[in-house]
Amino acid sequence: MLKIILFSVSIFSFYTPKTSAAVDCAEIIDFESNSGLHQQKLHNGVCDVTLSSKSLSYPRRSFDWNSEGRLMSFVDMGKTTGAHAYYIVPVESNLKVKGDMKQGSQYEVKASEQNWVMNKSSAQLTLPETCQGAIPPATNNNRGGLDIKSCQNKLVIDAGWKIGGSPDLDRTGQSIVHDPQGTTCAVNNKDIYKYQPGEEPSPKLVTSQDWFDFLKSQPSCQNLNITFLREQPHNQPDSQKYHPSSGAQ
Repeated sequence: MLKIILFSVSIFSFYTPKTSAAVDCAEIIDFESNSGLHQQKLHNGVCDVTLSSKSLSYPRRSFDWNSEGRLMSFVDMGKTTGAHAYYIVPVESNLKVKGDMKQGSQYEVKASEQNWVMNKSSAQLTLPETCQGAIPPATNNNRGGLDIKSCQNKLVIDAGWKIGGSPDLDRTGQSIVHDPQGTTCAVNNKDIYKYQPGEEPSPKLVTSQDWFDFLKSQPSCQNLNITFLREQPHNQPDSQKYHPSSGAQ
């Protein structure tokens, strides 16, 4: 049953160009009585980690991280599925599983310097100390049961909830940007994700400077506190940075 859940999550994984954050991603598979973990490198080099519940009842939930900053709550409701996708950016360091899988009572995933912990027995995920929000048990009507309001020195990009697919697939839709204080603004998906014919969307903005320049160019986002982005390194080549005058791709 868990293999079915892991396969379902992989359908919504981003197939994007290889990044430096995906270099070290050895395959790890671990099944416990009530939960499981799967780390894998996708065919394009992006690292992906899934923590899953093995509950026999519905709704049944999995959490999926990738090395480009995405965190998704995937819920199998029996007759249908749904996904709530977030990006926590800028991305720092490698995505990795911490600790010995066969020892201890929890799984731990380190994503961009944040530690996410799942209790192996209850399959309940705990928010990092640096983030505000809630992770209640999933129901058929609580949008995946993942609500992230803000994270310290990060932008939280809420792509929303969608039945039957990943919400950022909607090129005409919007995502909500949360600054570290929880102040929000809406941005167009086509401005922050790349859309190419026949391909899944991928992040358009990568570095701290990319996000700073983009948000400064958005009239609706002038109330955000993004000074922290100027204090973080940004080594992306100028040719790959966001330029407001160039428009969306």
